[in-house]
Amino acid sequence: MIQELGFGDHEEVRLAVCRASSRELWVIGRSCRAPTRLIKLSPPDPDLSQVDQSKKIMKIIDSITWLAQADAGGRLFGLVLVTSLLVMVLGTILFAFSRYKRCPSDRVLVIYGKTGKDGSSRIVHGGASFVWPVLQDFQFLDLTPIPIDIKFEGALSKQNIRVNTRSTFTVAISTESGVIENAAERLLGLDLKQIQLLCQDIICGKMRVVIATMDIESINADRDLLIEKITAEVELELPKVGLRLINVNIHDVSKAEEVKTAEEAKK
Repeated sequence: MIQELGFGDHEEVRLAVCRASSRELWVIGRSCRAPTRLIKLSPPDPDLSQVDQSKKIMKIIDSITWLAQADAGGRLFGLVLVTSLLVMVLGTILFAFSRYKRCPSDRVLVIYGKTGKDGSSRIVHGGASFVWPVLQDFQFLDLTPIPIDIKFEGALSKQNIRVNTRSTFTVAISTESGVIENAAERLLGLDLKQIQLLCQDIICGKMRVVIATMDIESINADRDLLIEKITAEVELELPKVGLRLINVNIHDVSKAEEVKTAEEAKK
């Protein structure tokens, strides 16, 4: 193409270089602006042959092509760098949002790990908190009431008469300060069935103590007194594991001998 344009004057040669370099640049990429960075050519040397002048021009074209490639490479590197930084910033923001935990009103957020000198865990109820990755982790405790059906058989009354009772206790995790920390230490990680079994053992032990202080007539005649005594005993023990008593309902109280006789009569 350069030979076709000729080398009559300086402008014609420069036009040839621009066209040659532009054609090369369009192959490299449209974002390059090498034609504005062309090296000015001196007027052709009359002492040089046309072949030598062509070689000289081709060297200049090679230099321009190298500049264009370097410029394209720099722009590509800059684009990759900016994109990488943008992805890192967005990823960091999304990760930070994912570690910001909100606690609904019917749950307690327990943050454990490196929580400071205040205790083994940090309790959040009805708010939100940031959980640091690696250093901290979290779990929720459910505040939903837990019903516990208890069929207690063979408890000895004050008269050494065995008594059978059927009752339902309703308990829940306490939000009271000083008690909820016990729940975080003793109930975290337990499922509903395990919590019910734990409560059942505590309640049955206290029912046995209360029934042993009352005679069978008082148990049958004054059901409210029985509930009051059981409630007082159970309320002393449940806070030790982070629970509170909501309600007590005694369905039935009977002598073990009467139940046995009734069953034999049915047979």
